[in-house]
Amino acid sequence: MSWSTANGSGSGTPQSAFVADVAGARVLEDRVEGWDDLSLARRSEVLGTLRLFLEWCPTCDGAVNVERAVVECCCRRYVVVAATCEECTDRVLEVGSESSLY
Repeated sequence: MSWSTANGSGSGTPQSAFVADVAGARVLEDRVEGWDDLSLARRSEVLGTLRLFLEWCPTCDGAVNVERAVVECCCRRYVVVAATCEECTDRVLEVGSESSLY
C-alpha cells in the first residue's frame, strides 16, 4: 500500500500517522469554522499535535506509548518526545525537545 501526505512526502511518514491525520482532518473540517482557510503548515501542526493524544494505533489497535527518546542524526544527538505503537512500532509522533545533546 502506498500513500502520500498533503505535501507529497509520504515516503518517510508512518502509515499510522497518515491515517490519524486523515481522520483528524475529516473531523476538523466538519467542526472547525475556517479549517480549509488555514495554511497547510498550520493544519499539519494541529493534526500532529492531536496525534500526541492517541491512546491506540489507528492501523493495528496497539497501545501508543509516549516517552522521551534520544535520536542521532548526522553528528548530533538530541532528545525528542515520541509516541510509538507498542504493537507495530510505528512512530505516530516525534517532536524535538528543548534538550539537545552534543
